[in-house]
Amino acid sequence: GIINTNNGNATINDSNMKEVAAVSSPTLQANKVTYMADGAVYKTVYRFAGSEVTLIDEPADTAALDYGTWTTDDVTVTNDTFTMPEEDVVINVTSTRKSYTVTYRYSGPVPDGTPAAPAATTHVNGTKVDVEKAPTVQGYNFEGWTTVSTEVDGDKFTMPAHDVEFIGYFTAGDVTFTEGIIDYGETPA
Repeated sequence: GIINTNNGNATINDSNMKEVAAVSSPTLQANKVTYMADGAVYKTVYRFAGSEVTLIDEPADTAALDYGTWTTDDVTVTNDTFTMPEEDVVINVTSTRKSYTVTYRYSGPVPDGTPAAPAATTHVNGTKVDVEKAPTVQGYNFEGWTTVSTEVDGDKFTMPAHDVEFIGYFTAGDVTFTEGIIDYGETPA
């Protein structure tokens, strides 16, 4: 953009601050440096052609995102600085979504013959994840995988920007007896 200095006028004053001359101020041409984060304008600054420009800090990482470093095809950046050309410059940074771990464990008494809890898995935050299937153990009811780490909808959840732990436990199941005849070798009287 064009920057007018002193509203387009400059004055020359004597030692008593009395105006002795008035001249038109020059207009200065400043060019735009646009910092883009994930395709959106993050910050815009104006610099004069030929001036040394130091890159601003990248956006801070969040629980969900890791930001990379600034990149551009418009100028050569050395040690985070460049010389401003006579045209606008666009500088970009992109982020990647962080991954977090889902773990499963049993709580309380674990019946003999129970399969190992599902192995830990890693998922990118924001993705849909299926809750592991319930194990079956004869004579016991599995009460399901529960968590306080995220909201589960049916058998799916959206991976949050933190680890998730599921806990499962068993209760004694209904035991069915089949009536039968036991032969002890003698007949009751």
